[in-house]
Amino acid sequence: MPPPAHRDLCLKVEDVSKHFQGLSALQDVSFEVAAGEVFALVGPNGAGKSTLFNLVSGLLEPSSGTIALAGRNINAMPIHRRAPLIGRAFQVARLVPDLTAAENVMVRLDQIAAQMSEGERRAAALDQLRAFELSEHADQRVDTLSIGQLKLIDLARAGVGDPLLVLLDEPAVGLTDAELLHLAAVIRKLQERNIAIVIVEHNIEFVSAVASRGLVLDSGRPIVMGAMADILADQRVQTAYFGALT
Repeated sequence: MPPPAHRDLCLKVEDVSKHFQGLSALQDVSFEVAAGEVFALVGPNGAGKSTLFNLVSGLLEPSSGTIALAGRNINAMPIHRRAPLIGRAFQVARLVPDLTAAENVMVRLDQIAAQMSEGERRAAALDQLRAFELSEHADQRVDTLSIGQLKLIDLARAGVGDPLLVLLDEPAVGLTDAELLHLAAVIRKLQERNIAIVIVEHNIEFVSAVASRGLVLDSGRPIVMGAMADILADQRVQTAYFGALT
């Protein structure tokens, strides 16, 4: 199932494989994500989801295949050049504990927008937190905040500067029901900015609510791809993976 035809193609992963010392972590993985689309990567632990994120973000290079962003092959693009184009939020938020929420958002701007003044970076960080309804935490040190608040701030930081693509690694883990609603609202705001989002998530109820399509991986191989409802109804997923994904 291709991405929505009326949107510009953002990410194209084509026949990507990754081998480590003869072991296959990914084998012939292909999918496309449109701008403004939420696409889910689903599968049990060890399926290759994190390896795929590392390939897209530039921490690893594929053994074969191509990764293209906005029509450009980025296989050999160094990570510092990908940084303005790709934001990433981690399962455990990688924030600087003794900095405030605003200062943590500014850290990304320091990396991708060095031409901005300190005042401009702070204003942009505050605008980002305000847009994502996190202003109340702007001047709080993040080591005083809850896990859910940290993950929302990490996501706000990943999306600052309007990258083409944001990668979300299990953003729903550890969140309360209220924080899950807030997370869904933040993801919608990224979509409104025409940012493509790829999400790895084991919370099937949540990911089904925010993602339009997805891909199931197992042992590095693609099993089924399509609309989330079709994936969950697929007998292969029901039989082999559903228990591991819930």
